[in-house]
Amino acid sequence: MPQGERLFFLAKRLYRILLNPQGHDMAHVLIAWGAVLPVVFLVLRACLGGAGKTSRKPETAQPLPLSYLTWLLMAMSFINLVSLYSLSQVDGNYYMLYYALILLTGLCWLDGKDSCCRKAALALLIPAWGYGALLCGLTNWAWTIGNGGLHPVNSGYYSHVQEAQEKRTAQGSGTIWKILAANPSHRVIALGDLPGVLTFPCWVQSYVDVSGYWGNPQVVSSASAFLEYLQFADVDYIYMERGYVCAGVRIYDIIRTLIEKGHLYNVCEEGGNLIISVQKGDPQPEITAEHDLEIFDNLYIQHP
Repeated sequence: MPQGERLFFLAKRLYRILLNPQGHDMAHVLIAWGAVLPVVFLVLRACLGGAGKTSRKPETAQPLPLSYLTWLLMAMSFINLVSLYSLSQVDGNYYMLYYALILLTGLCWLDGKDSCCRKAALALLIPAWGYGALLCGLTNWAWTIGNGGLHPVNSGYYSHVQEAQEKRTAQGSGTIWKILAANPSHRVIALGDLPGVLTFPCWVQSYVDVSGYWGNPQVVSSASAFLEYLQFADVDYIYMERGYVCAGVRIYDIIRTLIEKGHLYNVCEEGGNLIISVQKGDPQPEITAEHDLEIFDNLYIQHP
């Protein structure tokens, strides 16, 4: 890119990571940024000017750690600007050492010998904290992508449930959402991408929770083992997100077997997503099981 375009790109990234993390390269910033304190101390340092300079008199000289921290902060700032420019996906976690260094150095700056500087620092902190409260309450720090807009009467919260429902409806599972939302006590095993598959407003465990990194593979070692778990956990529904499971995968074969034997029934499809009820007592009649199996085979495979 030309030099001017590079500077604009870096400025745009700085704006996004500090105030408004939108775009595909900012997905992880939303959940892992150090909030506004680092910005506050950087602004204070710029406003206080010479508050952190070392005096020529030995008796009033700043201790070595402050000088060391200041130079280290300058070096880290340059390194982080380079990384912010070069990374394809920015993650707030990458800068945790930088956050700690800014806060530590900032506190040393505020502990200067000049009382006027300390008073100025305290005066600057008030609008800085006010800015932080507004930022956290009205923008992306309320866990929304980009600026959420000004809502004077919102009881101090952002409706994540409404946002999740709108996303599910756009994805093609609005009716399934209503079925699961009818009772917050519904128990669901969800096969789909994390963490979005966990947003249904009821008791939801992902398939990975049950059998993967945090679960027990023996639970899905066979159809009978999985059925035993479903009965033990009193699960009401199996949710299968469109294209998440392919034919021939173990859990696909297990679910198909349980449908065939009448332990899973009432297969409903919406936009390629399936919701399947768990039979709590004796298996469904064979004719019902055959009908559900036909629906399962025809609908889910059509949406790989």
